[in-house]
Formats: sequence, C-alpha cells, structure tokens
Amino acid sequence: MSKNCDLIISGGGIAGLTFGLLMARLGLNVHLIDPAPAERILNPSSSGRTIALMNSSINILKGTELHEPEKLGAPIEIMSIIDKSMADKPEQKSDFEAF
Repeated sequence: MSKNCDLIISGGGIAGLTFGLLMARLGLNVHLIDPAPAERILNPSSSGRTIALMNSSINILKGTELHEPEKLGAPIEIMSIIDKSMADKPEQKSDFEAF
C-alpha cells in the first residue's frame, strides 16, 4: 500500500465502499479505513439488519456496474420502528405500511 493517496474514506459500510469504488473508477488513489478486518468487509455475515434504498441510491449503485442491484433485495411492505433507548421505560414499537 502506498503512503500517498488522493482520498481517505473512514468506514467500510455500503456508503464508504460505494463512494470509494466510484472515486477509484475516476482515477483517484483511494484508501479506505475501517476498524473491522478486511476479511470481514469482503465476506460479511448477515447482521439481521435491513438497509432501505431509495431509487436515487439504487441508481448510484448501478454506476458502480453492480447490475440490477434491486434484484438483490425485496420491496419493503411493512416498516417497524423500535425504540429501546430509555432504560426505565418499555420499548416503543410502531408498525406502518411502506408505500
């Protein structure tokens, strides 16, 4: 790895990896920094969490040459928000239809 770079990205999640890939394709020398080992970023296990992407985000992913990223997931039908932030109160849960 070279000591010189054009761009340092902190975070190897979907946003950092996508931005890094797009900038590298523009010819920038990109370094991505994340506390997780590279092996875990390159071969992630399921966290059970959901990522909701708007059409504009899907279009950005298509710019990375990830063909038909919408086929990697499923439409969201129902959304749940669960708040467990207050230790002295029961969790708050709200479900609603996604449209």
